[in-house]
Amino acid sequence: MFMRPATKEDVQSWKEIFEQYHRLITPSRKSAREMIAYLQEKYGCISFENEEWQQAIQKEVLMNEHNLEKVQPNTPMCVQLYQLEDNASSHHVFEQRAEVFKESEIFVGVEMNSGYLHIEGSDVLYDELFVYQGLDEQDIKNPFLVAQYVELCHKFAVEIV
Repeated sequence: MFMRPATKEDVQSWKEIFEQYHRLITPSRKSAREMIAYLQEKYGCISFENEEWQQAIQKEVLMNEHNLEKVQPNTPMCVQLYQLEDNASSHHVFEQRAEVFKESEIFVGVEMNSGYLHIEGSDVLYDELFVYQGLDEQDIKNPFLVAQYVELCHKFAVEIV
């Protein structure tokens, strides 16, 4: 998770990584349902309802041109919300997250139409889910997303596909 303002050096680095890797990456983005299945199987997340959060996540999709392009026409947006509890399977996510998140609960919002993920309270979980979800054809054209994907694949020792 990139958590600071980008510098010119960052942008140059992203472009260099993009040029080196974008032709090697195969579109492999997982659907919203696949992401939820992964979360539930690995961490046993708890589903909950919160209209304010659901609307906020829908606005995030609508306000970001890249995310908005993933919304299927004539299909309403639907956000599902999940909370991670600190248990044996998720404890490492709570322990390894950045200090800024240490006192926060961990929530995941999944917009079912676009597959957009909103992770609150854990940079570690964000990074894991970003790699697991993969990139689609549109994402592979974005130097920042390609660079982030490559860097996180290296971090998690995951093959770049």
